Amino acid sequence: MARGKKAKPGDINAPLKDVETRRWKKPLPVRCTPAETERNAQKLAEAELALHREREAKAESNRAYAAKIKDLQGEVKGLALDVKAGTKQEEVEVETTYDWPHGSVKVTRLDTGEVVEERPMRTPERQRQIPLDEPVKQSQAPVAAVTGVPGGDPTKGMPN
Repeated sequence: MARGKKAKPGDINAPLKDVETRRWKKPLPVRCTPAETERNAQKLAEAELALHREREAKAESNRAYAAKIKDLQGEVKGLALDVKAGTKQEEVEVETTYDWPHGSVKVTRLDTGEVVEERPMRTPERQRQIPLDEPVKQSQAPVAAVTGVPGGDPTKGMPN
């Protein structure tokens, strides 16, 4: 190319430059104004609060899932035991027999007659119920229970 003539862009015959300058934008630190600093501080406080709320929600969610998992683990364990034993847990009508002379209690299944529990009487069970000669009316029951008198007069039957 002749001297003094400028090369046109895209001209493949143009001589190569030894130095070239290009302009572009790059993120770099820039001093904030006081208003920008205040705005950033407000955004920081809001972000901290949002972070705290999310962590609390996560913790609550984890507690809820932990409870669900615990329930499911209990169900799995119960079913596994049922499968292993070939049985299942179910409400069955039973009868309890109190033998005061021997101080024992026996629990019997009514569907099969099988004795499912035999044990010594507990202290509260050793106290027998005293049958009353006449039935206690519902309105007299609390007084009769305290005084031992079916008529309901709290002064009768009380020690002097």
